[in-house]
Amino acid sequence: MVPTKNQRTTRLLAQLISLILSLPIRERTKVRGAVKIFSSSFFPLHLRERVRVRGAVFLLFLFFSISQSQIIEIHQLNVDQGDACFLRVDTFKILIDGANATKGNNIINPYLSALGISKLNFTVASHHHADHIGGLDEVILSLNPDICYDRGGSYSSAQFTEYISAVGPRRSTPAVAETLLNLTTPNGKITLSTLAVSGNLKNYGYAGTSDENTQSIALLLEFISITQDTFKFFTAGDLYARQESILVVKNPELENVQLLKISHHGSSSSTPQILLDKLKPLAVFISVGENNSYGHPHTETLLKLQNAESVRFIYQTTAGSHTSAKSIIAGHIIAKVFDRFFTITTSNNPAHIDTFYFSRDHTLNIEDEPFKNDKDKGERKMLLKTKSENGFTLLEISTPSEIIQKVLIFNILGQLIQETNLHAENTTLTIPNTASGVYLISVFTNRNIYHDKFIITK
Repeated sequence: MVPTKNQRTTRLLAQLISLILSLPIRERTKVRGAVKIFSSSFFPLHLRERVRVRGAVFLLFLFFSISQSQIIEIHQLNVDQGDACFLRVDTFKILIDGANATKGNNIINPYLSALGISKLNFTVASHHHADHIGGLDEVILSLNPDICYDRGGSYSSAQFTEYISAVGPRRSTPAVAETLLNLTTPNGKITLSTLAVSGNLKNYGYAGTSDENTQSIALLLEFISITQDTFKFFTAGDLYARQESILVVKNPELENVQLLKISHHGSSSSTPQILLDKLKPLAVFISVGENNSYGHPHTETLLKLQNAESVRFIYQTTAGSHTSAKSIIAGHIIAKVFDRFFTITTSNNPAHIDTFYFSRDHTLNIEDEPFKNDKDKGERKMLLKTKSENGFTLLEISTPSEIIQKVLIFNILGQLIQETNLHAENTTLTIPNTASGVYLISVFTNRNIYHDKFIITK
């Protein structure tokens, strides 16, 4: 079948969206003028023809805006039984922990090089155990951070000695409640703050023991958008349940934390129930080695996470010793934070995108009425329902007194995933094998065009 002019226009827009998203962020600004010229070319068309393409132009600008607003990346690296987490916050590049010896040269440095990282702004060693600092000296010598934060003090191990030798005069111990990063961007404010350092807890005092794990640095990364929507990420090294419990009781900023890195590789010694009740994370990371000798993650921890209503998925770098029904065996885990939502992808399944919404306003139907000055426009109304059935998502659409002519469905990255032409007041579409997340829909009728969103959860 030969595509119509409207179909060709829509496909061209989808291709243009994909092209924009493939560009580096700095390069995307250079095409803004071209996008405006492209949209203005529709105005010589008849009013009803303009309406048919206006929705696609709206999506173009929406996704252009989304592509501009990504300001945080969180990479939980698969370093076997150890820990390493890379943060890219606006222009700042930060590494938290460096896993075991040789992992710096063999995993972390090549991974960061593939991201185009040639220098770090600073590193954070959560505590002095070898599975957190063993490879950090290799990264420091390669990527030359300006500051190397750790809990202070000394520790008796070959890995600690190598770490201290690599750090030299750049070593610094932050205070409790110190802000390590404080940025104001066009999208909002970003802070990275300490909540625990060397056994001292914010708003409490000393709660450590001689156990090195209790000395871990705990960090809260917080982004507050210009619309006052808030995203938070909490990571606390190998802190135990007692310290975590005190932190959440004494510090209200730990309520509603969307993304949580589970402490101590999923050990039952960490992650108390009160932590999950207060934070209400949408997703959690567990950094764990395959078939490790510690039995991580422990079944007690996984059971708490499985029963936590807020937690949609448990992303494990490997299967470790145990998994749950919510577990996703991820490899490297990549979270990207936008102004109203964040996405998670994995190296084991890079084409699969999970989307998590943290905006207080989920409404995406923000376009002006296309028939604003048309006396015959009638009442704008579209009913949209979704349900799951046998692994498929069923999308029920109805537009009373209007005839549906076309339905376009886009994923949150602006890729057109389904196009349906029809002639009916209501229809049920089947969407097979689609990743969890937020999707956008444009429904074209004989009188109006509607934009809405729906969420697929698996």
